[in-house]
Amino acid sequence: MVTARRPVDGRINIPPMRHLIRFLLSPFTIIAMMGAVGTASLMGTIIPQSVDKTPRFLAAWQAANPFKFVLIRLLQLDRIYTSVWFLTLIGIIACSLTCSLYYQIKRALRAQKLSPDSKTNPKPDPSCRANVTEKILRRVMRQRGYRPFAAGASPDNLIFIKNKAGKWGGVVFHLGLLCIILAGLWNASLQQRGLAILTVGETFTGQTGKWATTRTGALAGAFTPRLTARLAGFQPRYWNSGQVKTIRSTVSVTSGGGKSRIIPISINHPGYINGIKLFLSGDYGYALDLLLNSKSSHPILAHILLAAPARPNEAVLYDMTIPTTVYRLHINFHPDRSKPSMLLTSPSADLAVSVPEMPPLKTRLLPGQSIALPMGDTLTFNKVSYWTGIIFAKSYGIPLLYAGFGLCIAGAFLLYALPVKVACIQISPVRPQRQRGGAEYLRQISISGRTRRFQALFGLELQEIAIELQAAALVQ
Repeated sequence: MVTARRPVDGRINIPPMRHLIRFLLSPFTIIAMMGAVGTASLMGTIIPQSVDKTPRFLAAWQAANPFKFVLIRLLQLDRIYTSVWFLTLIGIIACSLTCSLYYQIKRALRAQKLSPDSKTNPKPDPSCRANVTEKILRRVMRQRGYRPFAAGASPDNLIFIKNKAGKWGGVVFHLGLLCIILAGLWNASLQQRGLAILTVGETFTGQTGKWATTRTGALAGAFTPRLTARLAGFQPRYWNSGQVKTIRSTVSVTSGGGKSRIIPISINHPGYINGIKLFLSGDYGYALDLLLNSKSSHPILAHILLAAPARPNEAVLYDMTIPTTVYRLHINFHPDRSKPSMLLTSPSADLAVSVPEMPPLKTRLLPGQSIALPMGDTLTFNKVSYWTGIIFAKSYGIPLLYAGFGLCIAGAFLLYALPVKVACIQISPVRPQRQRGGAEYLRQISISGRTRRFQALFGLELQEIAIELQAAALVQ
């Protein structure tokens, strides 16, 4: 037990541990921490998180708001859930809940030593009296689900308890909350998450570590899963209005043992393999491969990723300069040249090729077609396919998280479905009466009780018990 010491000058020195306990159990601390975590979670939905966005999006964001981008990176707001300050908030909440749970357990254990003089509610009602034997009294209480409470037994007082397990409801509920918080802290400290941008038919090897973006916990190392993933298929579906209906994909995954599996994934339906979860990022578009055959150098492949248009009747515009050349391309891509559609039914690309001091060359190319450039080179529209982002995530503490939810449900059930009810019977002996088998003392009793929930219903239950005792007294 921590006690305060009084020095010579009369002032009381409170030990630092007592200050810490007061801080952790303070309602202001708990409300402030929960408010901070809620605010951080809201910011995580408003501020784009780096692991969920493509490098092109991050580059455009940085170009549009360089100061804001640097500030967000400095404060770790682009990876809130694995930031040091967010883990600190969760750690303080876990310590506060642990301290509260400790005192709740002590309080529940002290409840075993319930005194007959404890304060009750409602108070004894003079009208609730009956002359019955103690044997009948115990039988009636047993039929009502009450059991004698040994700690309160005395010659003139009896204490009965119902739903004795209910006193642990708060402990079980808060233990479940602690498990959930610890699972979140565990996962945020060690989780590994990476985004890979793949086109249909492209293969990604986790050991190379060539992620588009990654996010790892404060205590986690580099994310190098031992698997190879190939985007085998991708198919978006749309409503008549042009809004995305579903996005489905199939990934061929080869694990470290050499076994291959075809894993279908879609939005809200991830795939699992060797403890790694595969998500669709929700970003997708068209991948164009343009091949420049130059006489003066080796062929140059331009791999262009275009975002899907917002509406079916919109073309996708893109400007670029082919690396190490003077050619500048203005691309106007149509997924379907025959009708307004966002599906790759009949794709075509309207090109405008610009060379310094020469008029631009305009043409339309279909996949597989080529065009001769002014300087004797050849540009081929090699192929077009879908691209999408695949998120690989390795999480920790999931069983502990599920256990926490189960404990919360069990604790809530104990708190509200099985509230502890204590009935105190004050007995006053009256005249003895000779009966067959020996003397049996009649008792005059008054009933009171206490419970923390549903007190009005509990008062009615005590009145019903009194009526049953009066009826039992008449028939004995």
